[in-house]
Amino acid sequence: MIILVSLNVFLRYTVSSPIVWSEEISLALFTIMTFIGMSSAMKRNSHVGIDYFIRKLPKKISNILLKINYIIVISTLIIVFIYLGFLTAWNSSTSTPVLRINYKWILLSMPIGGVLTFSHFVLGLIKSKELKTKINI
Repeated sequence: MIILVSLNVFLRYTVSSPIVWSEEISLALFTIMTFIGMSSAMKRNSHVGIDYFIRKLPKKISNILLKINYIIVISTLIIVFIYLGFLTAWNSSTSTPVLRINYKWILLSMPIGGVLTFSHFVLGLIKSKELKTKINI
């Protein structure tokens, strides 16, 4: 994507002849990388979070806030990314202007990324519970 956009900028300003389809491919790649990359960040537990204040709270309160956080994450994944993402992709009937790719195929990255993220989230919870039981033994 970086190479394509850079080449397009170079051609636009030097030769005055940009690559017409580069914007559509860049948009598709950016969308796909965003939603599939979301699952990669979940797998590595590298999402942005501010846990400074959580660590300063008593253990009981921080555990309650952690559970609330899990409920919010699961709700967001299921409702927004998986369900609404699938509805958005399914109801899409327009195509890209130049390449005539139906936006449905690009927007399917949202529910697919949601499912992958949800699976990494559940696997992370299972691994953390396994770790806690190994430590307690």
